[in-house]
Order: sequence, then structure tokens, then C-alpha cells
Amino acid sequence: MTISTLFSADYSQSRQAFLAAARDAGATVVPYVNPVGTGPAGEQLATDVASLGSGNNGPALVICSGTHGIEGYCGSAIQTGLLQQRIFDAARESLSIYLVHALNPYGFAHNRRVNEDNIDLNRNFIDFTKPPQRNEDYDNLHEFLAPPKWDDRQQADIAIADYVGRHGMDKLAAAVTGGQWHHADGIFYGGQGPAWSNRTWHQIIRDHLAGHSHIAAIDLHTGLGAFGYGEPICIASSGDENGTLARQWYGDEVTVMADGSSCSAPITGALLSALTRPLAAPFLMSIALEFGTRPANVVLDALRADNWLHGQADNETPLKEDIIRAMKSAFYPDESEWREKIWLRGREITLKAIGGLMAFDQKTAD
Repeated sequence: MTISTLFSADYSQSRQAFLAAARDAGATVVPYVNPVGTGPAGEQLATDVASLGSGNNGPALVICSGTHGIEGYCGSAIQTGLLQQRIFDAARESLSIYLVHALNPYGFAHNRRVNEDNIDLNRNFIDFTKPPQRNEDYDNLHEFLAPPKWDDRQQADIAIADYVGRHGMDKLAAAVTGGQWHHADGIFYGGQGPAWSNRTWHQIIRDHLAGHSHIAAIDLHTGLGAFGYGEPICIASSGDENGTLARQWYGDEVTVMADGSSCSAPITGALLSALTRPLAAPFLMSIALEFGTRPANVVLDALRADNWLHGQADNETPLKEDIIRAMKSAFYPDESEWREKIWLRGREITLKAIGGLMAFDQKTAD
């Protein structure tokens, strides 16, 4: 296997490579077709779940890619490589393995982080039976984060720089990335109800994960942190609020989002939080594996430009190709060094998850 061949040029190529690797590894694949979105050429979009392993109600590992659309290039490459290298062969008699490919296929296909409704899927898993909380800090910044003219945004950029000067970059990150539910034309928008990908994730939980005794989950992301470094971020579960058990599995590099040690500010409505509600599994270990790309301000500007572009009635602007290139650079760097680091780290963390899950299962059996 050559590492460079794992990384595809577009969603369709990524999907075909993943499906071929799943078939060759003997996996069963279930497609969940998106009925509300199509690809750039009108092609079908789907979330595919490849299943391997024991198939019983014992321990299970689930690895998810493409929660944030364009970040699926990285996640798909890792999933495809794991299948091609038969990483799961030694464990499949003891574990059930589920690879969820492209949970947000629309964003993946269109090189966007959000879905077909401009929704950030990782802010969409809240209780919509109650009014969404108000993010007043974001409210105060919205007009600057989403300026009406991208090629004439000098005053907006000055206002953001002034905010950082007065409050600091961490405060800006918390205000912007924490999630907001009242500006459908803004960034990090969590929606007004469960998106198709949200409903699909819950269906995947019912179809594949419900009933397993022990579950380890890894959600693959890019865009935060040092270039090429994969930070394992503990999403507290099964009483592991301090990440103690997560560090036993993955090492001292584990951070905890809730205590401020992570490169990510605390967020509301994350995908992995949904696992804690319907499963009621005796044990759940969930982490996000976040791969760094570009400086935070570069990533933020790429998101702002993308948001502006897709808010235009006619987005066939001379700026379009530059904006798409900036998005890819921010979330999918075209650099061999970065891609090699991503693959090696993804494999390393997966092997640690398998080892931790099997050891934990044996310990509970004893």
C-alpha cells in the first residue's frame, strides 16, 4: 500500500476506494442514501457503514469520518487504509467493527464543512424539544464573521482583530466555535431541528450499535491544532470525566474538551454526545481525533469565505475557485508530509483503541 493512494481527489473517488477496500476485506456494507442532497454533478450521495467482526453483542469499535464534510478526505483515507492493511483481521473474532464513511456526504462532495442546509452537524445534536440556547457572544460578532461582501471586508476584519485584542483568541474561539442556533446564514450554525445526517446517525446506532456491551468510538476531524498532529480529545463518557481511562488507552497526550486542555473549545451538540443517550451501554469510550492543519486565523477566514460564497444567489463569482482552494488547504492540505502523519497517527490510535477495548472486555469477563 502506498500512502499517497489513500487520499482521493473528491468524494466519489473516496467512496469508491472505501467500498472496494471494504469488499476486499470481507466487510458487509449498508448504504444510507441522502434523499435531500446531490453531488456537484447530480450524483447520489450516501453514508456507507462497513461492518466486520463477531456480530455478537460484545465489544464494538466504531470509527466515523466526514462529520464535517470536507474533513472526510482525511477520515476516508484512514478508514480505507485500515481496511487495505487488514488492521482488523486479528481482532474481528472478538470485536465488532463499524466504519461509518462520510456521515455528511453533501459537505464532503461540495468541499464544505456544513451540510445541505448550512448546518454544522457537530452542533446539531441538541434537544430540539427545548428552545436552543442563545450564544450572545456570537450574536455580537455575527455581522463581522459573515460580512455581506467578502472582497470588501476590511472593517469586519478590524472589528474581529479588536475583539481579539480586548478579549483574547481563546474567547473568540469559544464565542465562534461553541455553536449558535439563531443565524442560519452564519458559521457554526446548529440548525433548528435534526438534520438528515443526525437522523441517519441515530438510525446507524439502532441498526448496528444498540445492544453491544462495550463500545469505543472515534470521530475523525481536521482543522485544529499543530500541523499534522493528531490530538485525541476525550469526550467524557462512562464516568471518565477527567480522561483517566482514556489516557490508559491512548497515552498522556489525551486532552479533555471540558477542562480546557484541548485545542478545541467546549462545544454543544456534538455527534459523539448522541451515543450516551440511546445506547445505555455499560461502557462507552469516545474520542475525537483532531488533526491540525493551518493557523486558526487562516482556517477561520476560509470558513467565513465559504459561508459568504454559498450565501450568494449566484455563486459563480471569480472568487469561487480561490475560496474552494482555501477550504481544501485549511482542512485537507495537499502535502505528502501531512498525509503521511495523518495515516500513521490514525493507524496508531486505532490499534490502541482495539487493544484497550479487548483488554477492558477481558478484565470485565474475569
